[in-house]
Amino acid sequence: MSGRSPWSRVLNSPRRPSAEVPNQGPPDSFPSQRGATASLFGIREEVPVPDPIVFISHSTMKPGKLDELRELSEKMFEKLDAEKPGTVLHHGYLDANEGEVHFIHVFPDADAMDAHFEGAGQRVASANELIETESFEIYGTPSDAALEALRRNPSVHLTLRPGGLGGYMRLGG
Repeated sequence: MSGRSPWSRVLNSPRRPSAEVPNQGPPDSFPSQRGATASLFGIREEVPVPDPIVFISHSTMKPGKLDELRELSEKMFEKLDAEKPGTVLHHGYLDANEGEVHFIHVFPDADAMDAHFEGAGQRVASANELIETESFEIYGTPSDAALEALRRNPSVHLTLRPGGLGGYMRLGG
């Protein structure tokens, strides 16, 4: 879909008058699970809306490694921005004492997360020279392959929060 969000599919759907899709009343499950009804120029179309996945890693900085981490992060962000177009957001944060680092990733779906994880072994090895990962948090439902990869290091605590309540994500203009 060349850089467009999965939600843009409604724009390419066949045009039907809104009378063809009656009001279905309150959803019997959360919108992110049953799809969303989009309306554009009187055209209503139900499209599947995947739950986005938010992945956060929490790490402790190794002593004297902050400048190296800044340099590595800058290179890695640039490389991943070019190579992983499905990663909607990848941003790092330091705590006030610059002793902890938190990397936040947002993916539109599990497939984008899997694509981001491809080649992660080398990236993780480089980062592990500078930081010690303590825990991962995942909001949304990742693939079994992503969970298996994250569970390979039993010393890193993993918290899963799969139950989405729905919501929205702005992509682009």
